[in-house]
Amino acid sequence: MSGLLNEIKANSTRVRNKCAIDRILKLLDKQDREDLEAAMRDESIAAAAIARVLAERGFDINPNGERVRVHRRGQCGCARG
Repeated sequence: MSGLLNEIKANSTRVRNKCAIDRILKLLDKQDREDLEAAMRDESIAAAAIARVLAERGFDINPNGERVRVHRRGQCGCARG
């Protein structure tokens, strides 16, 4: 086999990266980590609001909130192990 199928199979065995939220959580001190985890669980807090604050604090995350939404839904690299 060669071509596209081999590339797809090779890509499927690579170790997946954790998501942006996971990387940020690992950089935070204990209190900020607990606060972010609480905010992520609180659906009344908009994903964009969480992302904006993180971006304002200098974290590499788009302030539109898409990465937060993906993490909340369990569709990020964290869910895939």
